[in-house]
Amino acid sequence: MWFLLRLILFPLRWAFKVLAPVSLLLVAGVVAYLFFWLPDVSILGKENPETTAFIELTRDRYQREGGNHRVRRTWVDLDQISPALVEAVLIAEDDRFFLHQGF
Repeated sequence: MWFLLRLILFPLRWAFKVLAPVSLLLVAGVVAYLFFWLPDVSILGKENPETTAFIELTRDRYQREGGNHRVRRTWVDLDQISPALVEAVLIAEDDRFFLHQGF
């Protein structure tokens, strides 16, 4: 009985000893890739962006229709804006976010 149990457990232990480090290296590689290749968004906490994907979409639509789109905006603190409006803008900003490479 013990012999049969060893025949079953030996391949499992061997597979675990090989697959665990390989899996760990793979996860570490993915984390390193994401860390080095994703853009730094910390600047958005300090500076207001010149434009957004939503503004560019609107500008492109007006240009296709032959209109002239001029952006007028006044920056205000986030606490001066309704939380419902903040959530709506975040949802509408880029509904295809997970479908493109960021451009």
